[in-house]
Amino acid sequence: MNKIIRSLSVAVAATLAIGASAASASIKTKQSVPVSKGTAWLSANVQPNGSVLGTAGVNFDNTAQTALALSGTTDAKVAHEIALYLSRHVSQYVNPTNGAASSGDDPAALAMLVKIAEATKTTSQMHVSTLIFKILQTQQSTGLFGVQDPTYNGAYRQGLIISALRGAGVKSNTAAMTKATNWLLAQQCPSGGFSEDAALDPCNGLASNYQGPDSNATALALDGLASVGLLNSSAGKHAITWLKNTETAQAGWGFYVGNNTDSNSTAIVAGALHAMGVSPSSSAFAKGKATPVTCLERYQAANGGFVYQAGLSPDQISTQEAVRTLSMLTK
Repeated sequence: MNKIIRSLSVAVAATLAIGASAASASIKTKQSVPVSKGTAWLSANVQPNGSVLGTAGVNFDNTAQTALALSGTTDAKVAHEIALYLSRHVSQYVNPTNGAASSGDDPAALAMLVKIAEATKTTSQMHVSTLIFKILQTQQSTGLFGVQDPTYNGAYRQGLIISALRGAGVKSNTAAMTKATNWLLAQQCPSGGFSEDAALDPCNGLASNYQGPDSNATALALDGLASVGLLNSSAGKHAITWLKNTETAQAGWGFYVGNNTDSNSTAIVAGALHAMGVSPSSSAFAKGKATPVTCLERYQAANGGFVYQAGLSPDQISTQEAVRTLSMLTK
């Protein structure tokens, strides 16, 4: 999968950027067949204690992403149990090395917990006020949250964190949010898309070198900007235009311009657009009879899981992101 971001703790991203929408959907009693099948696939991987395993024990990234994905489905109770598990293992998720290599707390993981808490109604068990304090403590003088290398997820994580903080009630005109927003705006390329870090990930870089603006960073950056009231700003409009112009013939998105369509990028962009109040199912994003919804559904395997691209096996990240997005866009 493109760019190391897919293996980072903010994977799905994403996005992802739909905590408020997931919360409002947590009482859902009906859902589409693709969502039902995907929900069953994800729930089958949840352990009795609420965790999701990887190749070497509990995989906290997948555990968190599964909680957020299921929170908007008929298996919202499973999401609640996963959230309670995470509330008991915050340190292992947000700082698995206990501060080794001077990395400190991962602000993107903290933001994910904030979104999960809101979506599963576990804000008290998750101690959200403490999570917010920890996020703010990671902010650098530049405005970027976290000391982790931003080359592969700078704008992505910044948009996610800004959105999470706003969803938790942090006002957009505070000094920390203003600095964070200004840092994010500085990563927008002349084309309208966002690179992860304009200094380390140049806008004129080659996609073959994993450089330049990408769909995932642009979607999450847009969601962050929208949360502070900048969706209709020139930066916001420019970014939406970039996403429209980079949509593939299949009505989906690849990671970079010119890449083949993949389910992860399609789900992240469609989910973020929906969270911003921009319908990805509108005629503006249709390609003939295809829409981002029909595009995404094409990646579902017979067993209910979703594949990254045709010919591959279903995987956790693709299924998490597809279920999360489709649960919002379909019934």
